[in-house]
Amino acid sequence: MLILEKAIATELPRVADDYEQDGVRVLVAFCRELQRAGADAPFYLSCRTASGILGVDHNTAARWLRLLVIDGILLEVSKGGQARTARKASRYRYIAPD
Repeated sequence: MLILEKAIATELPRVADDYEQDGVRVLVAFCRELQRAGADAPFYLSCRTASGILGVDHNTAARWLRLLVIDGILLEVSKGGQARTARKASRYRYIAPD
């Protein structure tokens, strides 16, 4: 959870100010830190992992992730699979300015 702690401890990205809900703001900061940790490589993040971190249900986390893609904060590099044999998290790249 070092990345989450860092996301919470550092100043929020300016784009996070566009959102009213604290959970979305933390998600923006968390995604920024995941990207920083991975340099240019995309990072994996499932809605269930995000829901556990943010304390919301996985449907809410999935909506928030889609919102960040629509708003141009995240780029969805590859869509995760839902089949029982191919359960993979989606891969994202944080593309918003710091």
